[in-house]
Amino acid sequence: MPEPIPTESDEGLPVVVVDFKGDKQAIQLLAKEAKKTGKKFYLFSLHPDIKSNTYNPIESGNVLSKVERVLTALDLVYDGAAKFYTYSQQATFIPLLEYFINRDVICTLRDIWNILADAELMKEIIGQKIDAGHIKGLWAALTPYARLEQINKPKSDISLAGVLKKGVVVYFDLRSSVAPKLAAGLGKMIALDLQAQAAFRTQADRIALIAIDEFQTMACEAFRDIIQKFRSANYALVLANQALGDIRNIGMGFADTIGTNTKTKIIFSVDDPVDVENYIKKSGSVPIRRE
Repeated sequence: MPEPIPTESDEGLPVVVVDFKGDKQAIQLLAKEAKKTGKKFYLFSLHPDIKSNTYNPIESGNVLSKVERVLTALDLVYDGAAKFYTYSQQATFIPLLEYFINRDVICTLRDIWNILADAELMKEIIGQKIDAGHIKGLWAALTPYARLEQINKPKSDISLAGVLKKGVVVYFDLRSSVAPKLAAGLGKMIALDLQAQAAFRTQADRIALIAIDEFQTMACEAFRDIIQKFRSANYALVLANQALGDIRNIGMGFADTIGTNTKTKIIFSVDDPVDVENYIKKSGSVPIRRE
C-alpha cells in the first residue's frame, strides 16, 4: 500500500507520520504542504546522509510512562519466572529518572546508559549496591540507542506534547533497512509517547492525525492497547501495510484488534485468495466470477 499522505496540514491540525520505508516523495510532498500553509515541518531520519531534527523519546511523560515506554520498546517486559528481571530493571530505572527530575534536568537514554555502566555512581544515586547481573540486559539493549545522536539531545527539536498543542507537522523517517531492530524500537517509543499524551487529551481537543506505514514493524502487545485508546484521545489513526498475512504473523489477537478498531478500510489490490474471501465477508459484498 502506498504511503498515506496527510493533507490536513491546511486545517491547522497536528500531523505525525511514522514511515518505515523512507519514502522520499512522501517527505517532499508533506514538507511542501506544510510550507504552503505556514506550518513548521520537522523531519527525523535514521538515514546517515539526511540532516535530521532531534527527538528525545524520554523527554515527556511521567516517570512510570517513560519506564514502560523504554522497557516495552527494548523487549524487556518478560512473563513467568523471567518477570523478576523486568521488576529489577524497573526498580533501577525509576530512581534514575527521579534523580534527574528532582534536579529539574532533562535526561537522555545516553545519560541512563552511562550511569548504568558506573557501579559507584549507581550506588550513590539509588542508595544501595545493584547486582550487575540484574541490569546488564537493560544496559546492553540501550547501547545502540545511546550511540544515536539524534535522540540524545536533552532539549530536542521535536516534542510530541508541543506538536499536538501547536499543530505542527512531523515526519519520522525510520527506514528499517538502515537498522531494523533500532527502527522498530523507536517506533514503539513514539507510539507509547503518543499514548502518554493521550492521557491529557479529550474529545474536545482538535483532531491529531497519526499515520503509520508498515505499522506491523512496531507491533507488540502494548500497541493493541494504544490503538484502543487513540479514539478517546481524538486521534485520527491511519494504518497502512502490504498484506493481512503480515498482521496475522504477529498473532490473531492482534489482527482482530486491528480489524475491530479500523472502521474504514481502503484496499488497493489483493493477490491472496484467502484475503480476498476475508474482505468479501467483512464488506458484505457478493463475488461475481467470470467464466
